[in-house]
Amino acid sequence: MKISKASKLLGLFMFTSLVTACGGGSHDIDNPVSYDAKMTFVNATDDMTDFYVKKTNSRSRSDSVYEGKYRKGNDVAMNDVGGTYNHKYDIAKVRVVVAISDSNSNTDQVQVNKRVDDGDKWWVIAWQDGIDKALTIAGRKSNNRADEINVRILADDNYDIVVEGDSSSSTQAGQVTGFFSVESCSTGLEVGGNTIDLCDANYGQSYLLVVDADGKRLMVRE
Repeated sequence: MKISKASKLLGLFMFTSLVTACGGGSHDIDNPVSYDAKMTFVNATDDMTDFYVKKTNSRSRSDSVYEGKYRKGNDVAMNDVGGTYNHKYDIAKVRVVVAISDSNSNTDQVQVNKRVDDGDKWWVIAWQDGIDKALTIAGRKSNNRADEINVRILADDNYDIVVEGDSSSSTQAGQVTGFFSVESCSTGLEVGGNTIDLCDANYGQSYLLVVDADGKRLMVRE
């Protein structure tokens, strides 16, 4: 028995519709595209601190970022690193509010509004700006080189940087520098006149270093 041309077209249409319904189409309603960004919280303040993230959209615009449902890290000790928060969302680019507050009093509140792109990896760094708190967000990077320790520096003020006896740069308050390659872990780096001990680091690895007027507050691997 011959199959008519109309029947063939109908069969093709039904097959295409079935494939689309089963997930063959893009941006499927039941299986939406998922994006994510990773945020690692660093507490370089003098107090135990909480960390919050809230997506800024029409549904949550009236909510305070300091509501409990937006808390992603709590009671992070001074000079310590909280866990890494994996922020998931269903559109390619969104804006979020990233915030901190004192864990005990819920004061010293600071927040930053920032766009998130798929695959972002951030340091969220709370640091001590005199008697106040400040917040810096920077992308995580690495610059691994054998037989060297590579560091980027965030400082609370402007300090001269001396690497292996060569005064070549300076910090700017609240900004993360580029990488500096250090060969001697004990004497190879000075910031603001303070010799920075890097001997807890592994050669061939990259680190973020947070300093103040007294020297190193903490160091964490990139």
